[in-house]
Amino acid sequence: MTTLIATRPVDGWNSMLALRTLRELGAGSAAPEPIRDIERFADVLANRVLVPLDDLTPDGCARLWRRTGEQHDL
Repeated sequence: MTTLIATRPVDGWNSMLALRTLRELGAGSAAPEPIRDIERFADVLANRVLVPLDDLTPDGCARLWRRTGEQHDL
């Protein structure tokens, strides 16, 4: 993995997770939200960008969390 970017368009705006930052893009967008823990990361994946966590390997979310941290620190 070089960079994780997941997006979901909904009614004129997009939820975008880029590495460990959630951005809501569209009219009235909020400030980017840094994701600070794996629980929030899993919640954003599952509920904002609709990545089915059951489709990941048993440690898939934890692996993505570690890898995004490595990329974030570059």
